[in-house]
Amino acid sequence: MAVALLGSFHESLAQVQYTDVDPDFVIDDEDDLLFLDIDGNDTDDFIFGIGALTYYIGTGSIEDKINGVAIAWSFQPQNAIIGETISHDYAIFAFASNYSDDKLIGEHNLWIEGLPNFAFICGNKYGGVYGGWLPFGQIGFWQDIQTDRFIGIRFQDGLDRTHYGWIRCDAPDSGRVLVIKDYAYETQAGVGIIAGDMGEPVGIQTENKLLFSLYPNPAQEWIEIRHYENEQLFADIRNLEGKLLLTQALQSGSANRLPVADLPMGTYVAVIRNETGEVKGKQVWVKSR
Repeated sequence: MAVALLGSFHESLAQVQYTDVDPDFVIDDEDDLLFLDIDGNDTDDFIFGIGALTYYIGTGSIEDKINGVAIAWSFQPQNAIIGETISHDYAIFAFASNYSDDKLIGEHNLWIEGLPNFAFICGNKYGGVYGGWLPFGQIGFWQDIQTDRFIGIRFQDGLDRTHYGWIRCDAPDSGRVLVIKDYAYETQAGVGIIAGDMGEPVGIQTENKLLFSLYPNPAQEWIEIRHYENEQLFADIRNLEGKLLLTQALQSGSANRLPVADLPMGTYVAVIRNETGEVKGKQVWVKSR
């Protein structure tokens, strides 16, 4: 039996709080449970384990069930994950979304709220036949082999403020095995986070990322962007739905001021790209008023 309350290291850089699950936690048995206290306030926000849902069809003579690795979030009323539900007359099923890195997680996403208060990562579906179970295949967004994929999460801190974050997982044997590797959340309440953002200063995350700065954040009238690349770059300001709101050419080494006074309060993304559209860097920022 493996029950874990994480003893991991935390790294606080920029506005992102990152936690490495070391060693990675593997769920492949009904006794494997992982409780996650995302913000370290001594309150569990999510729990991973093997889940099962059994239901009857029609007069009750036909029995179906789904089981597999699942995530639950019943500890706080506003806790939720990104995913989809399937409802019919007999039961409500929820399935966690499967995100790649650079996917923005925030208020605009489709959140599973209320009942059910757990979702399958990937479920195995069975039908009851003559006292036994007949496999009907897998269901969910984590089928096949999945590596370095993300579950989007939302949770409340001790002051009832909403935060967004991600949990990175592998599914080497979908429907049966899940590996939880690390997670992170945005410390600014109500501000979105990009899946995979571990909080490093922009420009040293990977060899392909651009070194640039954005100030102030939160902003009111304007934002300033600086970069030190030799090629011509542009800043695109987009909302959380991806709609382009503003584009401005950037001068290398200069303070490029972008007017944002006319934008409504909310969360936005500054996307730095070259003339061919290749994205060099991204940063989430907030318009405070």
